[in-house]
Amino acid sequence: RPLGRAEYESGLSYGPFIEADTFYWMANIPSSGMAVEWLRRVVPPGTPPVDYDTVDRLLAGQPAGPSGLLFGPFLSGMGTPSYNERLRGCLLGLDENTGFAQMLKAVVEGVALQGRSILTLAPAADGPLLVAGGAANSAPWMQLKADVMQRPLRVSELREGALYGAAGLLARQLGAPFARPQGCSALYTPNTTLAPAYAALHHRYQGLVDWLSAEAAQPREHQGKQQEEQQQNG
Repeated sequence: RPLGRAEYESGLSYGPFIEADTFYWMANIPSSGMAVEWLRRVVPPGTPPVDYDTVDRLLAGQPAGPSGLLFGPFLSGMGTPSYNERLRGCLLGLDENTGFAQMLKAVVEGVALQGRSILTLAPAADGPLLVAGGAANSAPWMQLKADVMQRPLRVSELREGALYGAAGLLARQLGAPFARPQGCSALYTPNTTLAPAYAALHHRYQGLVDWLSAEAAQPREHQGKQQEEQQQNG
């Protein structure tokens, strides 16, 4: 598609592509899959990371709808749209009954909520969104993502999409034939009855991002004093 000033000012990465007279336009979430890796590693402490079969089982066993927690997936800063390395994540709503499975669902929801925010900056055409990567192998994860984003998800049949894309670019430069697969291995459709609940959660999420952004904008000296006071009061 033609790219212009609106795309340039959208907050997504934008610049010259490898081919002549073409540009790339892309978004990123630095701590997407890494957020789940973080939770698997630190909870419960002192034990081996939870395996992905258990992750699937725990996600599938959670009640439908929002987890009741709110996760800001900024463990290594924010990518699109502000590219703020100082912004940090958080997990809100914990109480004495909160367990690992509920936190796991909240982490997956938080990443999907950030994806939903990005879609408001770069509206995609109607129809399924193409997904790939390790998380695409998890049916409960993909269904939750579809529910949060309220968009159908089509899982690519390619297991190495980036490598395949690089091979396609090389073939084009060489003038060699290259077949682009069109199939998908799975299709996840959102539960539309959950649309109002996840729309409300997304509104809360946007408020959380605004607050975290304001905190990240504080001078480092101010943040240091806050941490010292918290340690003294703790």
